[in-house]
Amino acid sequence: ICDHDLPFIWHGIPYNAEGDYELRTVWNDSARVIKTLHLVVNKTKRSERTIDLCQGNTFTYKGKVYRENTIFSDTIPSVAGCDSIIRYVIRVHPTFNRTDTVHISDKQNYIFNGRTLTKPGDYVFSDTTIYGCDSIHHLHLEVHPSYFFFDSVDLCKPDTLHWHGHIIS
Repeated sequence: ICDHDLPFIWHGIPYNAEGDYELRTVWNDSARVIKTLHLVVNKTKRSERTIDLCQGNTFTYKGKVYRENTIFSDTIPSVAGCDSIIRYVIRVHPTFNRTDTVHISDKQNYIFNGRTLTKPGDYVFSDTTIYGCDSIHHLHLEVHPSYFFFDSVDLCKPDTLHWHGHIIS
């Protein structure tokens, strides 16, 4: 029998483990009957399979398509008559597609995924996550000129100068 069918009842007596069991009966004070039970307990095999999917991908099992996080089980009959039960855990992991625009002056640099950038342009860094899903980072780098102004002003006392919100006397 299968382990999930225990206890096995034989002549009104429950048996919870495999083994050899004897049943002795006496009839009419003289006739003895000995019956032997050879009980074999087959285990139900249980296993788990984890399926890691990237966002947008699918997993098909027995005609059904899975694309979201889910858990389901399937029962597969075995030769011994006891079923195997497989638990499937489907995990969907994100893909990343990010775009950034960064502004720097021509006296600065910008570090993008380990690279030092100083020139304007569009840069792409592609990688995969630990689950094999795409990770793409787009960078639009704008480099603006730096300006240095030198102004010369002559002031006579008691004149004042208003310059960029400051009063200079």
